[in-house]
Amino acid sequence: MRYRIPIPTAKELHRIFEYKDGMLFYKDNPMRGWVRKGDRAGYFCKSDGYRRVTLGCISYAEHRLIWRMHNPRGTMPFVLDHIDGNRSNNDINNLRRATESDNQNNRHVGVSPKVVGSGKLQKFLKRRRVQ
Repeated sequence: MRYRIPIPTAKELHRIFEYKDGMLFYKDNPMRGWVRKGDRAGYFCKSDGYRRVTLGCISYAEHRLIWRMHNPRGTMPFVLDHIDGNRSNNDINNLRRATESDNQNNRHVGVSPKVVGSGKLQKFLKRRRVQ
Protein backbone atom coordinates (compact mmCIF):
# COMPACT_ATOMS: atom_id res chain seq x y z
CA MET A 1 0.00 0.00 0.00
CA ARG A 2 1.16 3.52 -0.76
CA TYR A 3 2.28 5.96 1.89
CA ARG A 4 -0.47 8.41 2.71
CA ILE A 5 -0.05 11.84 4.26
CA PRO A 6 -1.65 12.03 7.73
CA ILE A 7 -5.03 13.75 7.62
CA PRO A 8 -5.93 16.47 10.17
CA THR A 9 -8.25 15.51 13.02
CA ALA A 10 -12.02 15.74 12.69
CA LYS A 11 -12.03 18.56 15.25
CA GLU A 12 -9.64 20.65 13.12
CA LEU A 13 -11.62 19.93 9.95
CA HIS A 14 -14.93 20.91 11.60
CA ARG A 15 -13.31 24.17 12.72
CA ILE A 16 -12.24 25.04 9.15
CA PHE A 17 -14.98 23.49 6.99
CA GLU A 18 -18.71 23.09 6.83
CA TYR A 19 -20.06 19.99 5.05
CA LYS A 20 -23.15 20.42 2.83
CA ASP A 21 -24.43 17.88 0.28
CA GLY A 22 -21.08 16.22 -0.42
CA MET A 23 -19.14 19.49 -0.60
CA LEU A 24 -16.85 21.39 1.77
CA PHE A 25 -17.23 25.13 2.38
CA TYR A 26 -14.91 27.38 4.39
CA LYS A 27 -16.17 28.44 7.85
CA ASP A 28 -13.27 30.78 8.44
CA ASN A 29 -10.50 32.18 6.29
CA PRO A 30 -7.47 29.85 6.51
CA MET A 31 -5.40 31.70 3.89
CA ARG A 32 -6.09 35.35 4.82
CA GLY A 33 -7.33 37.06 1.70
CA TRP A 34 -7.37 34.23 -0.82
CA VAL A 35 -10.75 32.80 0.14
CA ARG A 36 -13.85 34.12 1.86
CA LYS A 37 -16.14 32.53 4.39
CA GLY A 38 -18.71 30.42 2.57
CA ASP A 39 -16.55 29.75 -0.53
CA ARG A 40 -16.38 26.18 -1.79
CA ALA A 41 -13.14 24.57 -0.74
CA GLY A 42 -10.77 22.96 -3.18
CA TYR A 43 -10.29 22.53 -6.89
CA PHE A 44 -10.71 19.85 -9.53
CA CYS A 45 -7.48 18.01 -10.34
CA LYS A 46 -7.41 16.96 -14.01
CA SER A 47 -4.59 14.44 -13.53
CA ASP A 48 -6.48 12.11 -11.17
CA GLY A 49 -10.12 13.22 -11.53
CA TYR A 50 -10.67 14.00 -7.83
CA ARG A 51 -11.47 17.26 -6.08
CA ARG A 52 -8.55 18.31 -3.90
CA VAL A 53 -8.30 20.69 -0.96
CA THR A 54 -5.05 22.38 0.08
CA LEU A 55 -4.34 22.91 3.78
CA GLY A 56 -0.98 24.23 4.91
CA CYS A 57 0.73 23.56 1.55
CA ILE A 58 -0.49 19.94 1.51
CA SER A 59 -3.11 18.79 -0.98
CA TYR A 60 -5.71 16.29 0.25
CA ALA A 61 -8.43 14.45 -1.66
CA GLU A 62 -11.74 16.03 -0.64
CA HIS A 63 -13.46 12.68 -0.11
CA ARG A 64 -10.83 11.66 2.46
CA LEU A 65 -11.41 14.86 4.45
CA ILE A 66 -15.18 14.31 4.33
CA TRP A 67 -14.73 10.73 5.55
CA ARG A 68 -12.55 11.93 8.45
CA MET A 69 -15.13 14.55 9.45
CA HIS A 70 -17.83 11.89 9.72
CA ASN A 71 -15.62 9.07 11.07
CA PRO A 72 -13.18 10.67 13.54
CA ARG A 73 -11.86 7.47 15.11
CA GLY A 74 -9.25 5.19 13.60
CA THR A 75 -6.37 5.62 11.21
CA MET A 76 -6.76 6.45 7.54
CA PRO A 77 -4.31 4.21 5.61
CA PHE A 78 -7.12 2.47 3.74
CA VAL A 79 -8.93 2.83 0.44
CA LEU A 80 -12.13 4.82 0.14
CA ASP A 81 -14.44 3.73 -2.65
CA HIS A 82 -17.04 5.86 -4.42
CA ILE A 83 -19.96 3.43 -4.56
CA ASP A 84 -21.44 4.88 -7.76
CA GLY A 85 -18.00 5.21 -9.40
CA ASN A 86 -18.36 9.00 -9.77
CA ARG A 87 -15.21 10.59 -8.32
CA SER A 88 -16.87 13.99 -7.98
CA ASN A 89 -19.78 12.65 -5.90
CA ASN A 90 -18.31 13.04 -2.41
CA ASP A 91 -21.55 12.59 -0.48
CA ILE A 92 -20.86 10.65 2.72
CA ASN A 93 -23.52 8.09 1.71
CA ASN A 94 -21.58 7.41 -1.50
CA LEU A 95 -18.29 6.64 0.29
CA ARG A 96 -17.31 3.32 1.82
CA ARG A 97 -14.20 1.81 3.30
CA ALA A 98 -12.87 -0.86 0.95
CA THR A 99 -9.90 -3.03 0.11
CA GLU A 100 -7.82 -2.45 -3.04
CA SER A 101 -9.52 -5.42 -4.74
CA ASP A 102 -13.04 -4.21 -3.79
CA ASN A 103 -12.18 -0.82 -5.23
CA GLN A 104 -10.93 -2.37 -8.50
CA ASN A 105 -13.99 -4.63 -8.73
CA ASN A 106 -16.23 -1.55 -8.48
CA ARG A 107 -14.80 -0.08 -11.70
CA HIS A 108 -17.54 0.45 -14.23
CA VAL A 109 -17.58 -1.61 -17.41
CA GLY A 110 -16.77 0.37 -20.53
CA VAL A 111 -14.78 3.03 -18.70
CA SER A 112 -11.17 2.73 -19.74
CA PRO A 113 -8.23 4.86 -18.70
CA LYS A 114 -7.03 7.57 -21.04
CA VAL A 115 -4.16 6.70 -23.34
CA VAL A 116 -1.43 9.29 -22.85
CA GLY A 117 1.49 9.74 -25.19
CA SER A 118 2.21 9.32 -28.86
CA GLY A 119 4.26 6.12 -29.04
CA LYS A 120 3.45 2.98 -31.04
CA LEU A 121 1.73 1.28 -28.09
CA GLN A 122 -0.53 4.27 -27.45
CA LYS A 123 -1.48 4.49 -31.14
CA PHE A 124 -2.25 0.77 -31.18
CA LEU A 125 -4.43 1.05 -28.06
CA LYS A 126 -6.31 4.03 -29.48
CA ARG A 127 -7.05 2.08 -32.70
CA ARG A 128 -8.25 -0.95 -30.73
CA ARG A 129 -10.57 1.17 -28.59
CA VAL A 130 -12.27 2.75 -31.61
CA GLN A 131 -13.16 -0.60 -33.19
